[in-house]
Amino acid sequence: AKKVLGEELKVSDVIAFVEVASMNPVSLEIARLIEESGMTQGELAKKLGTHQPALSRLVDPFYFGHNVKTLERFASVLGKELE
Repeated sequence: AKKVLGEELKVSDVIAFVEVASMNPVSLEIARLIEESGMTQGELAKKLGTHQPALSRLVDPFYFGHNVKTLERFASVLGKELE
């Protein structure tokens, strides 16, 4: 019998391979801009009129729920333009 991650496999065991989820480039850009700004997420959240956990969700590379209004407000607070 073959071992995988310390577990012994039987012929009847099924192994499934899953594709790794892709990261959202919008979230990665938001994270880059926050770092570039020198502000903490808490400071930036206050300027955006929201809470830090909401901002944290925007930088989650597996979050795909961004909306244009939020992104425009984010860009404006940082003195940037949304493209």
